[in-house]
Amino acid sequence: MIKEEKNMPISMRYCDEICEYLGLTTKAPNNKSKWIEGLPAVKKVETYNQRVVKVTFIDDTFTKSVCSENDHFDLDVSITICLLKRILGTNGDDATRNYNNLMNQVHDVMEKNEKEKLVAQAQKAADKAKKRKIELKRAAKKLKAKEEQIDIQKQAIIRAHQEMEGLGQ
Repeated sequence: MIKEEKNMPISMRYCDEICEYLGLTTKAPNNKSKWIEGLPAVKKVETYNQRVVKVTFIDDTFTKSVCSENDHFDLDVSITICLLKRILGTNGDDATRNYNNLMNQVHDVMEKNEKEKLVAQAQKAADKAKKRKIELKRAAKKLKAKEEQIDIQKQAIIRAHQEMEGLGQ
């Protein structure tokens, strides 16, 4: 569940979900704000050309997030990516590789979930069509039985009418 605290940056709203997925725990130092255990505090955040965000931590490690030209730059998202990279590793190349691997895994899960959802929808549509077909067969059978009953009654009326005519002679 995403936290919607007032004045909380989007990057921190997703903190619990990210940590839960990664098996990390969060804590609230001094009961002021929630932070990720083991993640050093942020010392400095720098942006360059509305495309690059560099987050430096108090242990003087840093991570960068680079927005491609086709994407919309969002500072909160970029900071979130930097925080996640730092959680995944302290070396810039390793952190980026770990981040990319994690995102590939997440995308694979999303793709699998989407396929399962489409299969479930197709199955539901097929079940609905099958049910409708059964209903139509029942309706046709019922109609045929009704027509047969009408035909029997018609034949009985014709015989009765013929017998009445035969009595009248």
